[in-house]
Amino acid sequence: MLIIFRKLRLISLSAQKKYSVILNQKISGYHKYVKEFSDRPFLDIDDRVIKMVAEESDKITINILCTASPYDYAGLLVAKLDWECIASHFSDNDNYFFHVHGNNKIRILDKLYPKNKYDYNFALSDSEGDLKLLALFKKSILYKNNA
Repeated sequence: MLIIFRKLRLISLSAQKKYSVILNQKISGYHKYVKEFSDRPFLDIDDRVIKMVAEESDKITINILCTASPYDYAGLLVAKLDWECIASHFSDNDNYFFHVHGNNKIRILDKLYPKNKYDYNFALSDSEGDLKLLALFKKSILYKNNA
């Protein structure tokens, strides 16, 4: 039903994700399913992306996946990569769903990793919607996987 509401533009993408997470978390076996689901995208990660990130990383680098996807599975995915994760999530008091999309990516990155304390060295995205985010970094790539 949420997909239909979204297709008809009766709800925002943020609302669709919020209510999808709420409904899915109530399903028996949800956490087991999410763990299994997080294994799939891990296996599908483009090796060229991993190589690019590795070439731009050193021992003190903090690699961060910044995604609009729910933290429920994005957090599990990045744990396998030993990266940090900024993903869509409920606030600490669960009253507000923070959709990590567009300018919200910049806001939360600045809050958690302020530019006056961290060097923004390298970023990679597959979305033109992230151009403002990419502009914050010394080196960035808008990556289109055509494979």
